[in-house]
Amino acid sequence: MPRKHFLFLVLVLLLASILAIGVRPVESDDVTVFSQNFDNASTGYQPNWWMGEWPTVCFLTVNDTIFHGSSGKSARYVDTISNSSGYSGVRRIFSAESGHLIFSFAIMAENPDYFSLYIDDRNFAGANIYFLPNMTLAYYDGDYHYLRPFSVDTWYEIIMDINITANTYDIYIDGSLEAQGARFNENEYGKTRFLAGVEFGENPYGTPSGFIDDLSLIAQRSPPEPSVPLKIVNPLTGNEWFNFSSNDKSVGDTFIANITVSNVSALFCWQIGLKWNASLMECINITLPPDNVFALAPRMTDYPIAIGGPDLSKPGYLVFGAAISYVGEIGFNGSGVLAQAEFRILQKGGQSEISFSSTGSLGDTFLLHLIPGSDIPVTTISGHYSHSGPDLLGDVNLDGSVNMRDIKTVTLAFNSFPNTPRWNRDADLDGSGRIDMRDLVIIVLNFKRR
Repeated sequence: MPRKHFLFLVLVLLLASILAIGVRPVESDDVTVFSQNFDNASTGYQPNWWMGEWPTVCFLTVNDTIFHGSSGKSARYVDTISNSSGYSGVRRIFSAESGHLIFSFAIMAENPDYFSLYIDDRNFAGANIYFLPNMTLAYYDGDYHYLRPFSVDTWYEIIMDINITANTYDIYIDGSLEAQGARFNENEYGKTRFLAGVEFGENPYGTPSGFIDDLSLIAQRSPPEPSVPLKIVNPLTGNEWFNFSSNDKSVGDTFIANITVSNVSALFCWQIGLKWNASLMECINITLPPDNVFALAPRMTDYPIAIGGPDLSKPGYLVFGAAISYVGEIGFNGSGVLAQAEFRILQKGGQSEISFSSTGSLGDTFLLHLIPGSDIPVTTISGHYSHSGPDLLGDVNLDGSVNMRDIKTVTLAFNSFPNTPRWNRDADLDGSGRIDMRDLVIIVLNFKRR
């Protein structure tokens, strides 16, 4: 084959490979939350991980005479008393899951007197299947929705494809799609934020019984959420620099710092730990401004905000936090101010970071998602404070004089900005976020002053 033809063929194959990769969907990681077929459980006893609320009323025991497929055992559920005044059931708990779940199981009705199975948030708010007395399979969202007829003593293979975020699920019975976009019971229980248990029974209307086997719960994990920026911001300039001269601020004067969050989702609780040079300044107050993130959160206006702190007992440190006191459908989504801190200047000259603490003994900094126990990843961005002494605006290195050393420092960092190799934020005298001729002019106008 001529060389040019060979190179052309290689190029075509390479292009085809790139196109194939480009159209391939990004797949999430599948994680087995639990899987159970009862084969290794002791016959006649309640299987591992299942709990009965009223063992004298309803129970789940391992059976070795009836089972699904090649499995050698199943679990039999029996409700012995119709109790219109209360609910009873048998439940298996798992860690709270959000997002996308695939729940599959084999189920058989022995006495279909509202024999039901739920996967829920421990409060009936979730996906379900019912064997109704009229010999129809159904799901319930405040009303029964009929799917198809069934026969007693017959195994049915059920798959529930559950989207917890949307509060919907698809139901497959023996491989056939019987319901698409079935809704959780939102009318009675509101929007479900997570699922955390599998439940038989909890039905006061009859005395159902049936069998369960080959349960499997798969969670499709989404890629990790991007880190959320958490900043200390000058409200007057919108950046992280608090650069003052004696012409701007004197000892005893104060300045305001906003603690902000950007592009966060479902935030319902936060805590910040701050630290700074206690010889240069002190925090005299920290508050939730009227436009704080929780004041902007939907449906939160009728509920107070729970506030922790502030703890200012240790010089140079602060711990403060807040949470929505009623966790409803949604927390705060978007960008905004968490809190507003007021600092007092204690001496002329000097510079210090105002940074976030991550040391437990001093007070952690964290954001919490609505899903229980779920931390929101954060990237913390410090504030930078500097103060030059009397008539020493332009004293970059704070040696008490405005001279060629200061010009050299600015020149070496000229035309730089944050995250570039030559960036020196001490040389950004006007706090613009870029070192340019304006910074050099400040030095020239104050040159040789002491």
